[in-house]
Amino acid sequence: MDKKMKKKEVKGEVQAESHINKHPVRHRMNIGKLYFVTTNDNKFREVQEILKPFGILITHKKQDLLEIQCRHTDTVAQVKAGDAYSRFMNPVLVEDTGIFINSLSGFPGVYSAYAYKTMGLEGFMRLMKGVKDRSVVFSTSVAFKPDSHRGFVFRGEMEGRIAQRLSGEHWGYDPLFIPKGFSKTYAEMKPDEKNAISHRKKAFEAFAKFFNEHYCQDFRG
Repeated sequence: MDKKMKKKEVKGEVQAESHINKHPVRHRMNIGKLYFVTTNDNKFREVQEILKPFGILITHKKQDLLEIQCRHTDTVAQVKAGDAYSRFMNPVLVEDTGIFINSLSGFPGVYSAYAYKTMGLEGFMRLMKGVKDRSVVFSTSVAFKPDSHRGFVFRGEMEGRIAQRLSGEHWGYDPLFIPKGFSKTYAEMKPDEKNAISHRKKAFEAFAKFFNEHYCQDFRG
């Protein structure tokens, strides 16, 4: 993880404030619409449900964003947020997620989306065939850019292991990831069960607490 990030525990969850934030929030500020920029409909629905209990409403914007080649999801998310803001000139929320397999030196990491498209889940299972160390970390970095000057990043992580076989029907890497302390994959869980523990939930909950402390929302449809 990036040593340039300032990290602190937030009730068991890591909140990382971006080192690029040179203008900290001093007063509670009002914003209107908050754009969540992703081309993934499943991801939007999941985030929508995670943020609902916090009273935060998001508007879905489908747009491919600049994704730099970098080792850290925090930095990738920051750059994506900057690109999204420059396109929409509106407060934006983006995320970058990676699955880091310890026995593969962290692969695919920030290249998880590309690896998923090129290899598929079956390809990963073949890659892990006979591998004893199946430990893995699922990590999500959420970047919130409220204006042209500020940028904040929040990270959530979940340790777990790669299943011996694909189980459950869901999107992304869910059918092969078994979170620590559980015996079933994300894909075998009900949506609310997964959302209660997932890496994505941790990252967006950290964001939501920060947002509700420093911002208020006047959403107009």
